[in-house]
Amino acid sequence: RCGGIYIGESPLNVTRSTLYWNTITGTNRENHTGGGIYSNGRFNNSHRVSIVDSLILSNTVARGHGGGLHALVDVNVTRSTFQGNRAGNGANIGTGSGNAGGGGNGGGIYNLGDCSIDRCSVSVNAVGDGASRGVAGSGGGIHNASSMTVTNTTIAENTAIADAFNQGYPVIGVGVPVLADSFAGFAGALAGVLAGLDWAAEQGADAIVTAAADTPFFPG
Repeated sequence: RCGGIYIGESPLNVTRSTLYWNTITGTNRENHTGGGIYSNGRFNNSHRVSIVDSLILSNTVARGHGGGLHALVDVNVTRSTFQGNRAGNGANIGTGSGNAGGGGNGGGIYNLGDCSIDRCSVSVNAVGDGASRGVAGSGGGIHNASSMTVTNTTIAENTAIADAFNQGYPVIGVGVPVLADSFAGFAGALAGVLAGLDWAAEQGADAIVTAAADTPFFPG
């Protein structure tokens, strides 16, 4: 059911750890989910998930949700990196009357509880496009179905046909500005630098400081 860590009705604390290259395959979206971590706390928030100072990298779930993390409880993520994870490959595995592979939701994080993300990087995660007869996934970086607070965090270069950032309730409590590129499509990292320069000029600043989105444990 899960590629890396499966936790049932218990809390989960992940600290100073790396989960990478875990893969879960299969054709049933409901039974295959959480490429890196799956927490089935049955919506009991005494079973919350805490991830601190950790790397969740390049995990994959073929037809389910949550390439890096799938949780049914409240989640707190601090000073951690979700990078290169993927949910749903969209493979057309059906027959003429069957269903194509779904795109999956939440390339980096898929969560149905409240979510707090502080001083993290969520980058280069992706969801599938549904292939020829499937349904495209949403939330290339994060798909959260309840309230979410994001503070001092970089969310960049995630990919989804439906929505490259979030599907569900709005993101709340963002502690830093989130700037859109001024060019259509994916123009690369320098387009983000240009957006930052334009914003800084509007604030009266003469310069900005940049850092790569996948820099782990960047000092706060």
